[in-house]
Amino acid sequence: MQHRGLAIAVALLLPLAVSIAGAATIHVPSEQPTIQAGVDEAAEGDTVLIAPGTYTGEGNWNIDIATAGIVVGSEAGAAATVIDCQGQGPAVTVSAMGDTSTIIYGLTFTGGVGNYQHAGAVYLLRPATLRGCVFEGNQGQNGGAVKLWNGGTFLVDGCVFRNNSAANWGGAIANNYCLLLLRDSVFVGNESMSDGGALYLNGGHLRMRGCTFVGNSGSPSAAIGCGSMTVQEVTMERSIIAFSPQGSGVDDEFGLAEVSHCFVFGNEGGNNLPAASHDNVFEDPRLCDIELGDVTLCADSPCLASSPSNPWATLVGALGQGCEACGSPVTRQSWGSLKALFRHRR
Repeated sequence: MQHRGLAIAVALLLPLAVSIAGAATIHVPSEQPTIQAGVDEAAEGDTVLIAPGTYTGEGNWNIDIATAGIVVGSEAGAAATVIDCQGQGPAVTVSAMGDTSTIIYGLTFTGGVGNYQHAGAVYLLRPATLRGCVFEGNQGQNGGAVKLWNGGTFLVDGCVFRNNSAANWGGAIANNYCLLLLRDSVFVGNESMSDGGALYLNGGHLRMRGCTFVGNSGSPSAAIGCGSMTVQEVTMERSIIAFSPQGSGVDDEFGLAEVSHCFVFGNEGGNNLPAASHDNVFEDPRLCDIELGDVTLCADSPCLASSPSNPWATLVGALGQGCEACGSPVTRQSWGSLKALFRHRR
C-alpha cells in the first residue's frame, strides 16, 4: 500500500471524528482487546474508537455488528488504522436489526476474502454509512470489497477502492436492491470477471456524484454496470470515468441510467453512455500520475472548477489539484502499459 496517489486521497478524504452527546466511547485495544469485543460492549449511540495500528487475528476479522446505531471508527484515520484479514475471510458484517444506521469510518480494509454470500471486506445487511474508509486488495464473489443487501439505504462517502476483485460482478461494490448514495469516492484498478468492474447494480437505486473511476476492468462494463430490470433509478453526476483497460465506462442494459456533467475518456470498450445522458465531456481529464496511482488532477485539468475548459465551473471527480500542469497521460504511456498497470495481480 505504498502508493503516493492513495496516500494523497486518504489525506484529502480523512473523516471528522464522530460523536453523539451522552453516548459512551469504548477504546480498542486499551479498554477492549479486539474490535469484536468493543462492538459487543457497545449499545446504540456508542462509539467504538480504534487506536492506530494493524489489527489481525481472531476478533479483528469476521466482525459481526449486531447492535443498531453504533459507530465504529479510528482515532487517526484510514492511513494509520488497518484491518488485515490475511485471507482468512471477510472483515465486517452489519446484521443489526432496526432502522438506525451503523457508521463505519476512517479504517483501511485489506486481505479480505468473501464467499458467494459475503463480500470480500464488508457485508451490509442493514442501513449503514461508510465514510473515509480505504478498501484495497480484497476478493469476493459478488462485491470484491462491499456488498449491499436487503433493500436499505446506504451512504458511501469519501472512500477509496483500489485493486479489489470479484469472481462474478461488482469488483468493488455490489448493490442488491438497495438505495446507494455514493459521494466523493475513488475507484482505481478494481476488476470483475463479469460485469461492473468497479460497481454493479443488481436492482435498486444509485445516486452518485463527485466520484473518480480510473483503470477498472469488467465486461461489458468496466466502471458501472446496470444489469437488472429491477434497477429503478440511476443518476451519475460530476464524475470521471476513464482509462479502463477492459470494458466500457458505463453499461446500462435497460436504458435507465442518466449520466450528466461527467468526463468520460479512454475506456477500451468505448465511451458510449445511456440514451438519457446529457451534458458530458469526452476529453482527457489529465490526471497527475496514473502509473504511480495518483489520480488527483493536474493544474491544467479541465475537471478543475477554475479551468476555462470546464463548462460547469464546478469540480468534476472526487479529488482536486495534486500537481503542476502535466498534459495528457495518453501521450506519456502506451495502452499496453496502462493495461499492465491495472491488471489485478493475484
